[in-house]
Amino acid sequence: TEITMLTRSLALSAALAATAVSADLLTIPIRKVPDNVHHANLLSSHTPPRLTVMRSASAVATTGRKLIRGGTDHEENVVLHDLQNAQYYGTVSIGSPPQEFEMVFDTGSSDLWIPGQTCASNSDNCSSKSAYVKTASSSFSEVAAGSMSNFSIRYGSGDVSGKFGLDTVTVAEDYTVEGQTFALVDSTDGLGDVYENAAFDGILGLAFQALSQDPQANTFIANLQDQDGVDRAMFAFYLGDESDGELAIGGYNEDRMQNPNEINWVPLAMPAYWLIAMDQVKFGDTVITIGQTGGIMDTGTSLIYGPEDQVMSMIDAIPGAELIPQLQLYLIPCETDLPDLEFQIEGQPYNIP
Repeated sequence: TEITMLTRSLALSAALAATAVSADLLTIPIRKVPDNVHHANLLSSHTPPRLTVMRSASAVATTGRKLIRGGTDHEENVVLHDLQNAQYYGTVSIGSPPQEFEMVFDTGSSDLWIPGQTCASNSDNCSSKSAYVKTASSSFSEVAAGSMSNFSIRYGSGDVSGKFGLDTVTVAEDYTVEGQTFALVDSTDGLGDVYENAAFDGILGLAFQALSQDPQANTFIANLQDQDGVDRAMFAFYLGDESDGELAIGGYNEDRMQNPNEINWVPLAMPAYWLIAMDQVKFGDTVITIGQTGGIMDTGTSLIYGPEDQVMSMIDAIPGAELIPQLQLYLIPCETDLPDLEFQIEGQPYNIP
């Protein structure tokens, strides 16, 4: 199994609705989140992903300040809307007739969940979210007798719980999976202000079935392939810089690439998270890791996490970095000239200025 490393192109389409890029290509927009929301999320939750407590460990917390924490035959493209380079979310429809939800497409988890009707009354942070009404959908069904019915997942920013159900799920207007297992959540208290201030309603997990809270239920991408929606269970992200981006399902959109012949294909370490082996990590001229280091490609968070000793070695090299105890974050003077952070993957360096 391989993950696609795409380079950014110079321009983005302004279209927000699903549009045909070629005879076999549909695009679905993804959007971004405003500064005030993005700052509020940063200040309200600082818990890093918990990689060992539960099966899933994606974080929905975002950050936007200079702060450091202690070709195919069928291809589907979802436009990702960009919230200040912090959250990217797009539209998914569930049910018959369709009920629309703004969703984070999250490679750090495998489950699909949306607020149920009781979420707003049980959790204050759910009151402004779109809620799924199962009685309004003719295609909804309860899980079969003996199947897992209770849903509970822990993200880096807190817990979400509810009940499993099945219904029709549609992306890009007409790419549909029938009988998709998903969760109607009735509690989002664990996500706190992060969720209340966020622009999305729920999460569509793009990791592997091994991370699913119900390991017997296929993920959306697997079902889409099984039901002949796409030929390959492949997807690729194009993340716009202060503008809309795109999620391609079933392949990748060459129109978004500077040079389609320069894709860096990277073997997965294991099919659970999108976990790869990095050759090394550098901070300026200093090598932070020696030998291969595991790295998770997680679209559900804008934060970069690392082992405390290695992160502290970078902080120690930054003049004026000061710990703010109340936030457990480091404040860096804006005039500080920071070195580039470099990840080397399969011999190719990726620089973060």
